Amino acid sequence: MAYLDHAASTPVRPEAIAAWHESPFGNPASVHGVGRAARRALEEAREAIAAHLGVTAAEVVFTSSGTAADNLALVGIHRGRRRSDSARDVVLVSAVEHPAVAATADAAAAASAGTLTATFTVTEGASAAVLNCNAVSSLTQTTLAASWQSLTNGAGLSLAQN
Repeated sequence: MAYLDHAASTPVRPEAIAAWHESPFGNPASVHGVGRAARRALEEAREAIAAHLGVTAAEVVFTSSGTAADNLALVGIHRGRRRSDSARDVVLVSAVEHPAVAATADAAAAASAGTLTATFTVTEGASAAVLNCNAVSSLTQTTLAASWQSLTNGAGLSLAQN
């Protein structure tokens, strides 16, 4: 059988499993020896990823899920940006975006006391060309962030332009 739904869950590569078994297993926030070893392994991984990406280790953030990453990105951008540029107060989200992004944009707008607006672009029945044109034409000087999903595994539909 061929497994084709890698957007939902991807099998772990054997070498990743082997590395995990070789690494110290413990809570990296603990002060005992196993916890300190786990913290070292975590920080070494952070530094390796940072070096590969050309950023500082402090800029690499690990989350427990895609939903947590979506929340961190949208809420973090809003909180950080409103301090330096309050004119950028619109988050654009495609109508077919993953619920984690859409719900976070909605919740951030609702909790923002008017400092953020979530705008959902209508894409129902739109071709890839129309979707991409709508995405670009929706960007304005007040756009803080934009999220357009180009592939939806739930519907098995590619929205990307060929």
